[in-house]
Amino acid sequence: AEAGIGIEKEEEFTSDEVREWCAPFKFNYDLSISKEQKRIKLSFSKTTPSGVLPPNCLELVPDIVCSEGGMVMTDGCGLISRDGIDFVWCSYKKYIQARESEYVQWNEKSGGDCQESSDDESLEDDVCPYTSFQGRIGGFKGMWVLDERLGDGIKVLCRYSQRKVNLPMRSFLSFSDECEKMGIHLKESDFDDLYDTVDVCSWDKRPKEGRLSLRTIQILEYRGVSIDFFKKCADDGTKWLSRLHEDSNALLEHVSKRHIAMISRDLRNNLNDVFDDDLLFRMACVKMEKSEPVYAQKILQLVRKEADAMRKKGRYPLKKCKQLRLIPDHTQLLEEGEAFIAVGYASGKSSIIKDIEKSDYALAMRSPAYFGGDLVKLKLVNRKTLRLRAAHQVKVNGSFFFKQNL
Repeated sequence: AEAGIGIEKEEEFTSDEVREWCAPFKFNYDLSISKEQKRIKLSFSKTTPSGVLPPNCLELVPDIVCSEGGMVMTDGCGLISRDGIDFVWCSYKKYIQARESEYVQWNEKSGGDCQESSDDESLEDDVCPYTSFQGRIGGFKGMWVLDERLGDGIKVLCRYSQRKVNLPMRSFLSFSDECEKMGIHLKESDFDDLYDTVDVCSWDKRPKEGRLSLRTIQILEYRGVSIDFFKKCADDGTKWLSRLHEDSNALLEHVSKRHIAMISRDLRNNLNDVFDDDLLFRMACVKMEKSEPVYAQKILQLVRKEADAMRKKGRYPLKKCKQLRLIPDHTQLLEEGEAFIAVGYASGKSSIIKDIEKSDYALAMRSPAYFGGDLVKLKLVNRKTLRLRAAHQVKVNGSFFFKQNL
């Protein structure tokens, strides 16, 4: 609605005004109607505002393109400096804390007794605990990965493949020059701090337990995996459900993981699910007797929910398997068909590192996947090999940072 009940006079905007703000015709005159609609739709995805970037800190750089076939290897993936990601993290925290404070005040005024607050310890740290995030920055969309090589200060590198709409951004280093070349007169009224705001969709996630899916099962079957393997996975899933129902330690481990995921959700979404998960987590933590009726009912509901997900979506667990997010190699140290798993190195967990380095290969798959070719087998490279290659690049090129590629 553009106007009416619940919309104040100063909040009224026409659809044409919204369209012009999301993709100003002055800077996007070459967009077709269909493409313009798709680009504007990106502005309506759910994000968290996480700070306004300072002027001239964002630079547009070419993608890394495969020499054979022209495949874009860094599609939708840019880079950000340490100071940059820390700035985004601190701004993200301030917004989350302000939102929670407003929610508590609203709850008190309405006579409620629910004291919702995030108990994530990482929110207390000014150094960002993550190495990447997904979101939007003005007309750019995709993922930004931490790159310590960018040095001090807030620096953001966006790829050509991330540029969806041209917006007048003060943070965009070369935007004024681009406008001048195209003969576009840039006015002060064109700028808007919201164009320079970092909108975080999600931070990188911890490695998740490996599970099958209907698409994965179809592709693995197409690639020749025996039906016996899937039967074994189904049997393992049934045993896991039984253990979840009978073993208090297994239940606590599972609900703890669900609780960690729960506290990152929006407080006002899925309140019933949040309440049920939180109640079950607290009951499991104090090791309540399973004969207690409410506790027994919550466990049964959880087991049924997991069983339904397995049966309808094929979400059967895979033993000794983790699901990781794949990030492009911006350093170009890896060769075709190779991958490096960094899990465990930052925390110094030698047991995890040894388990990874004992493995020879990893499977990588698109999400969502539709064809057999969406699943590829990658050879794993260890840290020692990468260090030798990095030393060779420094020796040959004089610098580890490839300016011609970044």
